Amino acid sequence: MNLPSLSIRRPITATMMILIIVVLGIVALSRIGIDFFPDIQFPEISIITTYPGAASHEIETIVTRPLEEAVSAVEGVKKVKSTSQEGVSIVRVEFNWGTSLDTAAQDVRNMLELAVDTMPDEVDRPLVLKADIDLMPILYYGIYSTTGRNLRNLRKLIEDNVEKRVENLPGVASVTVAGGLEREILVNVDRDKLRAYNLSINDIIQTVQLQNRDIPGGHLITGTEEYIVRTTGKYETVEQIARSIVKVDNGVPVYVKDIATVMDSHKELRHYSKTNMKDSVIMWITKESGANTVEVVKTVVQELETIKSILPADVTVLNVWDTSKIISDSVARLRETAFWGGIITFLVLLLFLWNLRTTLILAISIPFSIIATFIALYFTHYTLNIITLSGLALGVGMIVDNSIVVLENIFRHVQEGKERKAAALQGATEVGMAITASTLTSVIVFLPMVFAGGITGQFAKPLGVTVTLTLLASLLIALTMVPMIASRFLKIKSTSGERAFITDLKLRYRIILETSLHHRWAALVIGLALFCASLFIISAFVGGEVLPKLDEIYTSGIIKMAPGTALDETYSFVQTIEKDIMDQPDFRAILSLTGLSEASKYDTAQGAGPTGVDEAMLFYEIAPKHERDRTAVEFMEALRSKVPPLTRGSFYFMQTNDYFTRGGERPVVIKVFGRDLITLKEISDRVAEALAKEAEIVDVDNGLKMGKPELQIAVDRDKASSMGITVSDIAGTVDAAFLGKEVTKYRDEGDEYDIRVRCSE
Repeated sequence: MNLPSLSIRRPITATMMILIIVVLGIVALSRIGIDFFPDIQFPEISIITTYPGAASHEIETIVTRPLEEAVSAVEGVKKVKSTSQEGVSIVRVEFNWGTSLDTAAQDVRNMLELAVDTMPDEVDRPLVLKADIDLMPILYYGIYSTTGRNLRNLRKLIEDNVEKRVENLPGVASVTVAGGLEREILVNVDRDKLRAYNLSINDIIQTVQLQNRDIPGGHLITGTEEYIVRTTGKYETVEQIARSIVKVDNGVPVYVKDIATVMDSHKELRHYSKTNMKDSVIMWITKESGANTVEVVKTVVQELETIKSILPADVTVLNVWDTSKIISDSVARLRETAFWGGIITFLVLLLFLWNLRTTLILAISIPFSIIATFIALYFTHYTLNIITLSGLALGVGMIVDNSIVVLENIFRHVQEGKERKAAALQGATEVGMAITASTLTSVIVFLPMVFAGGITGQFAKPLGVTVTLTLLASLLIALTMVPMIASRFLKIKSTSGERAFITDLKLRYRIILETSLHHRWAALVIGLALFCASLFIISAFVGGEVLPKLDEIYTSGIIKMAPGTALDETYSFVQTIEKDIMDQPDFRAILSLTGLSEASKYDTAQGAGPTGVDEAMLFYEIAPKHERDRTAVEFMEALRSKVPPLTRGSFYFMQTNDYFTRGGERPVVIKVFGRDLITLKEISDRVAEALAKEAEIVDVDNGLKMGKPELQIAVDRDKASSMGITVSDIAGTVDAAFLGKEVTKYRDEGDEYDIRVRCSE
């Protein structure tokens, strides 16, 4: 028994099956995740290794090269790229598409274990990160005080009352707090007093370390009871640090406070974070892999509304970047497109059929086919995103094709005088094989997308799968629901004849068809000419991109100053851009991060965000599309014309899809290879200058930057040896004198803070 026969002869069973599909489809829709892009896995792993204080050439020799050699032996490696800069080595390992990143990451870690053993102890353990869009923040908040609250207190307030609560929310992977001031206990040593007491800075370091210890002493058994023995010596107050004895000179104790000033201070300021040009604390949230972005954001926003009620009145929490708005707007637009596509389809059918019942039968097949598609999308683990929704919108016009063929044949049999059930059964059965073949032909067109490789396949596969599922669902509906409904509700009114415009349309078509048949070669030539003309128009006037430019409310910008630029100088340029943006009539909010932040390692891995004091990143929000006259691109162009040119640096904008798919990388990258760094620099500068002269090209940046200016301390080994001093002693003293050394931890109310010993300036 075929499908049309089953649905017509057993209508209750067919109706129940349709209702089951509707219920399952609605349930599936409620559980399908909503995201901006499909779940894309780029086959790339980043290895971030820090060596504090090391110059770029040392990083290259000591860290980067051994790591490159180690990971090159991993199976499936396609390409290894590396960047060596002051204190940081970045190695990016690209694998062949289809490689399991979990397995690859474990293989990389295993190979790194061997390489790291040969490096100096000062080199930190490598951080291995898989390329994952889910690592990108979904929310950015700028938090500031309207009364100038102390930034250290503000940060502590956010860490205690906001960060910990948001981290525990379902779907939240991590919460990062940056900006403000981090508490630190600073032991500021006076060089002159050190010399006067005949001490070195290492004596101060050892004193602080040895005096701040809790040491276990085993256990003591007394009668029937046993006690743990422990010597407690952890610092409980800052004053205790100051009163630590460094040495006893002729019976007189020398205290830390005699040589140094102990301050409850903050860490060295190496970055600025601003919200609408106000000093602020920045908080960003990432979601767990596979979590529904819109639902996670909704949960976080609701929790923050609750938290705001317990925060002081002067603290403002401003949402500056909300990915769910981008997703919701894009999804809403595609839903609207699909909806109006369905409405227009209905009106066209009504115009030609001029029968409301017939048109309604066809129109009902559209939502039922889409609902059935949701079930398949749920079980294939796809989300509703701009790609799958585009597939649904594309499929709306194709959904009714099968139903039209079936219903038209049933319509013809009814006109011939057959009873409705017989007409429905015979009409659907006659064309069943034909529409099945037609649907499979359409499916074959989209099927290659499912097997496409590379980045194209990551976007094309969801589109191909969605359209294929929609077409198969429409075939099922056309062979079951349409004949069942037609057998009961199809009614044809007797008319005096066809409407005039239908008769006229048939006549004109007949003339064109007869002319084409009588002049076959001419028709063929005209057809080929139109085809070639369409190809020319597409290649000459229609551009090509992986993703279209979006007219969204969020845009980001990246600033890269010349290496060696001081933090204040970098922010001075950032401040100029902030003022230009805030002067625009469509401006809503802006957030900027200048210099090294808590997330610099992750920014480096993702290719976005500032990774040094000579870099900065900003995010700004403009008015919704319906409230402004300019597009987001026009807004950017207006800003670009106002930003003063950078002779020794670069500044460029990124739209939303650029930020999520390429991080900080430009759409066009030109690579220059060579062995001599100076020659490479000269050639790449000339290439950049030539490109910058082209009117169509903007935001040109030469990625090859020379290292920072460096002061080298050369040790006279003979003199040092005669004094019993090693190169390591001198290097340690220099490190403590300039950077300072984190020697131990100070615990206060359950939190730990660094104790840093440093020579006063």
